[in-house]
Amino acid sequence: MYKGQHELKNEIKIDQAAVEQRELRLDDQRDYLKEGTVMGLSEKIYQGIQAMMNSDNKEASIWVLEKYLESYPGYAIAHNDLGVLYYNQGKKDKAVAHYEKAAQLQPENITFKKNLADFYYVELGRIKDALMIYLDILELHPGDIETLLITGHISVSLKRFEEARVFYNHVLKIEPWNTDAFQNLEKLKDYDKGRNAVGLGSSFAVQENKEKSIAC
Repeated sequence: MYKGQHELKNEIKIDQAAVEQRELRLDDQRDYLKEGTVMGLSEKIYQGIQAMMNSDNKEASIWVLEKYLESYPGYAIAHNDLGVLYYNQGKKDKAVAHYEKAAQLQPENITFKKNLADFYYVELGRIKDALMIYLDILELHPGDIETLLITGHISVSLKRFEEARVFYNHVLKIEPWNTDAFQNLEKLKDYDKGRNAVGLGSSFAVQENKEKSIAC
């Protein structure tokens, strides 16, 4: 039995739709493969750049990293490393811009978040902004000793003494031998007893400034 013209048109439409779907899937696969190839290439190139960064020629390293990011602007570790290089040169505005970009591109990366929070706190005095990032880190990594301690220090500087105690006590639950947390809790006890607590918060901030370093 011959099919009517209307039936043939419907089959042709169905076939055309199937072809278009297959083409879309192929396009998706090509994009995926292309993206994977680009990322693989970018990582290989970056390995060579990292070797240069270990040399003494920091100016050349910065120039190469800037050029690299023109081609691969979404490579988070390059932004982080460029932030470190700019920080070491005292160029805070450029450093913080790249720290922020790295943390934005990979919000799950604890190193990028710490670098940004440390920079806000130690270099820019943006204490509340730093605190928000540290608290975000603790939500994902509640046992991170370094972050617990610095969050305790910031809480003291903001005169949030009860919150500081929570952070220091949590450190001692994980590391009962931690002298930093123990000594800071003793200072808070002295404060409670009405002893001389002038400059209590600032002493923690100074301590943190001395001990903290910005590094990738």
